[in-house]
Amino acid sequence: MAKSRTSAAPLYLRVKQGLLDRVRSGKYAAGQQIPTTAELCRQFSVSSITVRRAVQELTAEGVLSGRAGKGLFVRGDAARNGDRLVGLVIPDLASNPFFGAMLQGIEARLSPAGYRLLIGISGNEPDRECEVVRDFLGRSLDGLIITPVVHRRAPATVELLREAVAARLPVVFLDRRLPNLAADYAGSNNQEGGYQATAYLLERGHRRVGFVYALDANTVQDRLRGYRQALADAGVAFVPSLVRGGAGEELGYDGAGKKHALELLRAAAVPTAILTCSDAIALGVYDACRQLGLRIPQDVSVIGYDDLPYGPWCTPALTTVHQSQLQIGETAADLLLARIENRDACAREVLLQTHLVERESCATVEIERKARIA
Repeated sequence: MAKSRTSAAPLYLRVKQGLLDRVRSGKYAAGQQIPTTAELCRQFSVSSITVRRAVQELTAEGVLSGRAGKGLFVRGDAARNGDRLVGLVIPDLASNPFFGAMLQGIEARLSPAGYRLLIGISGNEPDRECEVVRDFLGRSLDGLIITPVVHRRAPATVELLREAVAARLPVVFLDRRLPNLAADYAGSNNQEGGYQATAYLLERGHRRVGFVYALDANTVQDRLRGYRQALADAGVAFVPSLVRGGAGEELGYDGAGKKHALELLRAAAVPTAILTCSDAIALGVYDACRQLGLRIPQDVSVIGYDDLPYGPWCTPALTTVHQSQLQIGETAADLLLARIENRDACAREVLLQTHLVERESCATVEIERKARIA
């Protein structure tokens, strides 16, 4: 995925990042005096005001220190490996094991390389995400890994990240990504995952397959494309009313799953199966079926997505699409380390394969039931 990097970052950020890179690489060693303001103005082709703002921030952050009448010097501890810092911004940690496994993978790669993690939780809230990202970018980060809020809801964060990438800060998107921003990306092949789950249901005789999601992220759109392609390949017409989504911001994943499942299951022509975009959404579908007195899988088949630890303990055990959160986290960290070493390389996309985990929540549709629904 070759993309050019924009150069629209504020000038002082580019100067700041350039100086920080020199410290981290050892070009400016601990205790060494950095060039004068006039020399830095010449090197970076900027004004003295821009240079002063950059060095003031680095001084406030403990990277540089001033000596009266002598200039600015690299602090003795500024370039130590143990002080290298990577920011991680994710939507959730306490209530969603999906991101916990990714965190484990990231930590497993970054810690041996001498990096510490600074973790921020966005809660899928644009304002909170913007606050966290702005705070992180004000620090002397070596890189940033982020699972962004849906971009249409977070234009301020998009602009901050655009500036960070332009300032050559290594940025990696984790699981979700933003369009038109040349940064590395680690995730799953979600289109293939959506296709696998839909094809599995079609092979078992289902022709009215609902599709339920909570957030309109790129991952959801990829799964929806896979769903539609599987229908097309099987000669089954796509029915827009069978796709229900949104409300994840207000109700959470399980709440959105229940809301949209009730909409589908109360319709005149109900689906015989529902494909969800996460295991948490599937829990909401289970709750909706209980409320309506429907049995899984005898009345409605259900497929989740993610393969989280609680899936086997659902009643019935949840059939789902597995994606390796641990490996996605490891891949994101590897991409970041590579980007730190080579900031001029083209942005890379790594998509990991998914596979279906068959358990007990799907049934084969009986001929007479298909005829009744038709």
